[in-house]
Amino acid sequence: MFNYLEKLDNSIMTRYQTLERNVRSKSNSFYDSYLDLLESTIKRILEEESIPFDDTRTCGYLLKEETTKVFFKEKIMIDDYSYGKLLDYTLKINRHKHKNEKYVTIEAVINYLRIYYNLTSQYFKFKEFHCIESFDADFFNNIFGITIRENNELKIELNRMREELQKSIEEKNVSIQDIEIFRTILNAKENETLAMDEQNQELRNQLNKLKDIKLNSIEEKMNKTINLLLDLQSYIAESRAVSLGVGLTITDKTDLDRRIEKARMMLEEEHRGRK
Repeated sequence: MFNYLEKLDNSIMTRYQTLERNVRSKSNSFYDSYLDLLESTIKRILEEESIPFDDTRTCGYLLKEETTKVFFKEKIMIDDYSYGKLLDYTLKINRHKHKNEKYVTIEAVINYLRIYYNLTSQYFKFKEFHCIESFDADFFNNIFGITIRENNELKIELNRMREELQKSIEEKNVSIQDIEIFRTILNAKENETLAMDEQNQELRNQLNKLKDIKLNSIEEKMNKTINLLLDLQSYIAESRAVSLGVGLTITDKTDLDRRIEKARMMLEEEHRGRK
């Protein structure tokens, strides 16, 4: 969504990506990032079209300027409703920003970005650039708060892995080195100052380390099992050798008795023949 902004300016696209991260993390900073994006976009368009403006002025002031209003309404052909909403949203954000009481909602996200879409898409049509996707409200419905949900899922998975590895440690299937890594992760404190997506990246890093330890513990357990099987195999081989030895001894003794009996009978027969 809004990929076409790259053709306007890379810095504009970067500002949009910041705004999208705020939508994903359901952050009230959405409003600040929206105002920053809108102001940068308006100034970039005015600059691109060689329309003079005071770069020190804010977005709200520029939208009220007659030269700006004439260009957007009469040249780009933005409808009165959308232009009025740009002014309205700018005033609302500034008002609530000072009072620190503006909470982001999915309705606000969709409404604000639809108006921003109307502004930018009209400008790109004016520039005869028509490869612009339609506004997709479902996209923002789907990503709204997704970073928070992912954060909760990662924490649940991390706790589950910790419990599994704690059991493996108790069973002595984890190396000393991995135990030290495990304890470091276990004692790590959450950095609440990080942005939500950065927190998630840190959680993913911890989870990957725990998965490595789990794989190592499985390998250690398998090695122990293999060693036990080898010991058992040696024991079985030794037992068979003993059994075979005893069997041979018995076989030899039986054969010896048979030979003795045969010799005795032959001697008796020879003795009878002499008579």
